[in-house]
Amino acid sequence: MRFLENFLRNFLDINLNYLYFLQNVKSITNRVFKIMKKQGIKQIVSKRHMPASKSFYSARKIPPKLYRIGEIVQYSGLSRQTIHNYTTMGLITEVCRSSGGHRLYDETVFARLDLIEQLKRRNKSMREIRKYFDEMDKGR
Repeated sequence: MRFLENFLRNFLDINLNYLYFLQNVKSITNRVFKIMKKQGIKQIVSKRHMPASKSFYSARKIPPKLYRIGEIVQYSGLSRQTIHNYTTMGLITEVCRSSGGHRLYDETVFARLDLIEQLKRRNKSMREIRKYFDEMDKGR
């Protein structure tokens, strides 16, 4: 019985100490954000979580990430043939081709693929989806 009492006391002490630690971290984080706001710093983002097309407080411009069709298949879950069909239909466009002749797509292709899937879930035909994208692209 005594062992259980000691165990529970120690367990509760550890958890209370952890809660105090979390409260301190939260207050320190809030203070840092207030100081950043006063100094005009908008946001801190780690390079790992930034989009590839934006530079991170750097004078040089970072080239945008271009994806081959295999990477698009891997990240989107669609088949290679579906990506090829969407390209030939004009729903998505390749930015350029590599020296080896591979189609290269930019990051916007993922938003367009998501939009195509949403429209398909709403029972839109491929013809209607293509008209939608044609109108959307004219507005640019």
